[in-house]
Amino acid sequence: MDEKVFQTIKDLISTKTGIQVKDESENELAQKISVRMKYLKLSHPFEYQQILKANGVTSEIEWKELITFITIGESYFFRDKGQIDLLKTSILPEIIEKRKADRKLRIWSAGCSTGEEPYSLAILLNELLPKNENWNLYLLGTDINEEALMKARKGFFTSWSFRGVNPILKKRYFTPQKEGWVVNEQIKNTVDFRVLNLLADDFPSESSHAFDMDLILCRNVLIYIDKDSIFKIVKKFSKTLAEKKFLITGHGDTQGIRLESLQPVVFPDSVVFQKTGNHGEEKTQPSMLRRATTPGTPKVIKTGVIRKHPPFPKSSEPDSTPEPKEPDFLLSQASELFQNGRYPEAIKRAENYISFNDESFEAHYIVAHSHANMSQHEKSLHNCQKAVSLNPFSSKVYFLMAHIEMDRGNIQDTKKLLKKTIYLDSACTAAYLELSGVYEKEGDMTRATRMRQTGLQLLQELPDDAFVEHYDGTKVSELIEAIKSMASKKLLESSI
Repeated sequence: MDEKVFQTIKDLISTKTGIQVKDESENELAQKISVRMKYLKLSHPFEYQQILKANGVTSEIEWKELITFITIGESYFFRDKGQIDLLKTSILPEIIEKRKADRKLRIWSAGCSTGEEPYSLAILLNELLPKNENWNLYLLGTDINEEALMKARKGFFTSWSFRGVNPILKKRYFTPQKEGWVVNEQIKNTVDFRVLNLLADDFPSESSHAFDMDLILCRNVLIYIDKDSIFKIVKKFSKTLAEKKFLITGHGDTQGIRLESLQPVVFPDSVVFQKTGNHGEEKTQPSMLRRATTPGTPKVIKTGVIRKHPPFPKSSEPDSTPEPKEPDFLLSQASELFQNGRYPEAIKRAENYISFNDESFEAHYIVAHSHANMSQHEKSLHNCQKAVSLNPFSSKVYFLMAHIEMDRGNIQDTKKLLKKTIYLDSACTAAYLELSGVYEKEGDMTRATRMRQTGLQLLQELPDDAFVEHYDGTKVSELIEAIKSMASKKLLESSI
């Protein structure tokens, strides 16, 4: 395809949606354009470019086709446990407390894809407000992708959307159907799904129904958008929020984007933004939630609501009878041996345990990690695949496989596995930092810097004396210092 025309089409996409087409997605986009050109009987990409530039029905149809392609994304219920716990124990209770006089709540899930996030919010509210029929509750779910919204309105989901969902909640709010589950009518009717382009459409506005919001969630959307567009969108979010209310984004989505009217509130699991007034105005009194963050963890605000269900079920509630003590002892021994670097012995104990329970994810993971630490890559990958088959939603297995592929020099596979790790655990600092190193090796300094900054921001949200996952024995403060020192050294070298 003509390089100049292709670049123009990418620029048109960015101008209309703010979305930047990544290098690894270019071939797929070019193939999609070729398919559409054949359908429209066009002989040259320039003709397709002109259709996108024009006004009219044909142009509108093509934009829908392109948007559906470039925004296809996966989601799942209660994504990002840290942020969900924060919503459940602090943010939503505070909003409910402040709104109990007028019993009115307005919440917006922006970039909601196929609806898992707004339905998760509806379930959370139903748990916190068992008599929510007495409240004027409006929950808005918007996306630029009309096809995704059609799926959301149907409320039908396969098992992939329920990774890690507590079975008690699943049974309470979903009805099993062939090959999947359907959300209960009560929850389905709580959410209003609408098409909205965060960059091009105007809000706050009554026509979009996006105004006077108590809470806006826009997670893992802005990371695909250019910085100037992020600033414009976040500025509109700020205007759409009611005073002292909250915006939650994905980790690192708003790196370097700050507005005076949105103040960051730091929690152990996430940073949220609270609207505190307009530019130039005196800062408003901090909220209960803000006071609770200094020092210690946020305070849980009691709403005085009487539940008709038991409290929100804990994911740690046992679903089956525990294994016998003797095999369990073998697994704990294997774990201790691994931690002490005695890998052959750890493998032996874990394999003994597997002879009792071949369905143990942790045992296969210990074997895989031990083999990897002894550079026995093939044996490690074999056990990694077994572990993945037992728990396909564990990020640490993909992170381990990424390291194995990196050792073997398979850069593309390394990138894919690190991205998979981030998808499953968006707060995995190590994955961002490792991916930064991969991009740097490829000479892609823009992406390398962005990944490193995201990793650094995640680290700065943690206590200084905490140990960093995947970096054995390394404290947060030590890693922050090392990253800053490395960045300063690179800056010095580039100026020589």
